[in-house]
Amino acid sequence: MSWRRYFGRKRRDEDLAREIESYVRHEADDNVARGMTVDEARQAARRKFGKTTNVREAIYEMNSLNLVESVGHDIKHGLRQLRLNPGFALAAILSLALGIGANTAIFQLLNAVRVRPLPISKPEELVEIRVNGDGRAGRHTGRNRQVSNPVWQQLNHQQWAFSGMFAFGDTRFNLAPQGEVRYVEGLWVSGSFFPVLGVRPLLGRVFTPEDDRPGCGYFGVVISHSLWQREYGGRSDVLGQRLSVGPEQVPVIGVTPPEFFGVEVGRRFDVALPICSARLDRRDHFWLAVMGRLKPGWSVDQANAHLKSLGASILAETVPTNYQPDGIKKYLALEFEMRTAASGVSPMRTTYESSLWALLAIVGVVLLIASANLASLMLARAAARKQDFALRFSLGASRCRVVRQVLVESLLLAVLGAFSGLVVASWASGFLVAMVSTALDPIHLDLSMDWRLLGFTSAIAALACVLFGTAPAMQAAQAARELRAARGVTGTRERLTFRRALVVVQIALSFALLFGALLFTGSFRNLVRIETGFEKEGILIANLFFRDVDLPPGRREPLYRELTGQLRTIPGVSGVAHAFAPPLSGSFWDTRILIGAQDAGDSNMNQVSPGYFRVMGTQLLAGRDFGDQDTLRSPKVAIVTEAFARRFWNGAHPVGKTFATPGGSGQADTVYQVIGLVKDSKYSSMREEFPPIAFVSSSQEMNPGLIRRYVLRSSGPASALMVSVRQVVATASPGTSIRFAVLTTQIEETLLRERLMATLSGFFGVLAAVLAVVGLYGVVSYLVARRRNEIGIRMALGANRNAILRMILGEVGVLLVCGLAAGLVLALATGTAARTLLFGLEPHDPLVLLSATALLALVGLAAGFIPARRAAGIAPMTALREQ
Repeated sequence: MSWRRYFGRKRRDEDLAREIESYVRHEADDNVARGMTVDEARQAARRKFGKTTNVREAIYEMNSLNLVESVGHDIKHGLRQLRLNPGFALAAILSLALGIGANTAIFQLLNAVRVRPLPISKPEELVEIRVNGDGRAGRHTGRNRQVSNPVWQQLNHQQWAFSGMFAFGDTRFNLAPQGEVRYVEGLWVSGSFFPVLGVRPLLGRVFTPEDDRPGCGYFGVVISHSLWQREYGGRSDVLGQRLSVGPEQVPVIGVTPPEFFGVEVGRRFDVALPICSARLDRRDHFWLAVMGRLKPGWSVDQANAHLKSLGASILAETVPTNYQPDGIKKYLALEFEMRTAASGVSPMRTTYESSLWALLAIVGVVLLIASANLASLMLARAAARKQDFALRFSLGASRCRVVRQVLVESLLLAVLGAFSGLVVASWASGFLVAMVSTALDPIHLDLSMDWRLLGFTSAIAALACVLFGTAPAMQAAQAARELRAARGVTGTRERLTFRRALVVVQIALSFALLFGALLFTGSFRNLVRIETGFEKEGILIANLFFRDVDLPPGRREPLYRELTGQLRTIPGVSGVAHAFAPPLSGSFWDTRILIGAQDAGDSNMNQVSPGYFRVMGTQLLAGRDFGDQDTLRSPKVAIVTEAFARRFWNGAHPVGKTFATPGGSGQADTVYQVIGLVKDSKYSSMREEFPPIAFVSSSQEMNPGLIRRYVLRSSGPASALMVSVRQVVATASPGTSIRFAVLTTQIEETLLRERLMATLSGFFGVLAAVLAVVGLYGVVSYLVARRRNEIGIRMALGANRNAILRMILGEVGVLLVCGLAAGLVLALATGTAARTLLFGLEPHDPLVLLSATALLALVGLAAGFIPARRAAGIAPMTALREQ
């Protein structure tokens, strides 16, 4: 039978009814003509035709699909059952919404970060070129830094495996010509960037390979659709308008389409400028990433082999001129590697992917616990409906029919839970993105629905349906064999055993989650409390960006001295200094260290002013601080950390010793004499071991730059200090831009991943424990209800309240011991899997294991004590009379 006939059966039935009525009316008219009265004629006509209802039902049945009809009836019956039990329905749907929604939210982030392809033509053809090895000493800027501009040029000219290649470097551009900075996300791009990606402009034009010419200057800027809307209100005359990009006024030449955000997942570019405008051609400046499209017929393996064959010549052509022999050897040992890049590039992927997989495992376990809890609830509900099932069997319903009805009810709960879960996920995923975003470093992800997300949600909803719907369906099937009372007792015992097993599973899983939550929380606490080597409280960082047009080289040092003096006069300020790289700021500088003309390894460097260590609260262990005697004409001096002394002099006292850093092309090495030793401090990450750092004096800098990063210590509120700093800077240099950062906030932002793991694992660990305890409470309550008669007999025979209490709590203890024993195995596996995410804790930390065990055991016993106390209070005669 066709679906057309099925869906048109109502209309056909109406047509048939009119046809029957027409026949009866004509026959009645004939009977009237024969001499009958009107009533007699109509009755005779209906008798002649027969029962019209039977005819209509037979034809309606012919046009029906029995399976569809019966399933439809089951759905209506299931909805009616849920409506009649609103408390159960609400608890079940909320449990599923939370479990499915949490899983969907985490997968939504994984999908956006890892799986979803770039919104461009044929993204599967894209590959990324990366460099492996530790031979790149020098300046490193940007999140995707892989190669220098000279290496990119050689790659582009020598390769023949790609139909097109492009390079890009990420940065930030300041749109505010003066005052507090207003950053937007920026890209330096090669002229082939947009053509290779197949991105066509919405307005104007984009850059082309013809734009790649040395010294091209700031001839034009391409802006994103979102910036066009924010800054220009979507005006059609935006082309030719000048945009302030740092100190430059650059005309807008094009606007990209709204769906294009760049190639870095998690970021959204606003402004793009040509690489040739940057004039960053140093061989030891690594700031570009390289991608390309493979030629038809080329595989990734073939292209990798081709790239490896070119590597030696490319590296030989681009060796930095200031490298020493050992550094050159390491540089030439670098290797190029190609990776598929259909889903773009993303440092965020590297940072958060392992955490997201761990969270997906956690919320998956929460869904298992919720499903087990729901299965226990539905078993109790099915037991209460045993008489209903028996009545249906007695009236002729088949076992398959009743089982299908129970499964349809479970499916309805799963569907309602899945739809509610999608709502929860849409909120939760946005909340999670907000947790890892900062004002300076916003995260942008495409969290829209796609077939992967819907498929995942459908799959876990189906899995949950199987998990919590199978047991009550089996119980409904067993009801057909339990119509006799003797069999009914066996079924009850079997069901109680199964519910006990569910509770044991819940306790085991919740123990593993609780253990993991304590591990992540402890790791975060260790990172927050770790010794940093400086005092974190009361430090404001003021980043000042001067303009070359306002501050030529000859005026810089006098203005900087004047500005430092004025900042010291601000009320409440107890110290002012400046540094090339304030702690954990994201800026860093490393170089090779020469000891006795021999390359001894790498070290971090920092350039600071006199008084920096006092302002930061870093202890000076030996020697002296920088002072007025350290000038351009005096010998170069440095202050080193304990880690520097350990690495390069085996821990010997460093004061008085000398080291050197490689000079530039045609320049001699720079020799420093160590005048002081300071305590170890963090440099770029809270997780790192204390790195070797050499501090050099800013007063010995020949050509001061246009960026000054001041650190100010004050006992007053940061907001008031910001106002005062703005006033001082505006008076001294009105065209200067400012960006503020509070050191404690800056440190907190470096721990966003750890905070995320601690917060979410703690929440889901507690939730899992609560669900397990609720399941335990339900089973013990059911046990007490089933054994009221037995308890009454025991008390009538002389058992006291304490004996009954011990009996029930003994059963609770057995369940807890079994669950905790199984959970211990899972917890040990959990700790091993999470090893790389921990800090300052062993994955099998005995104190954490003991804490998780004690916490869950105490809460479980407390949950079991309530029904146990109720059982101990049963009056013997009341229990016997109920039986």
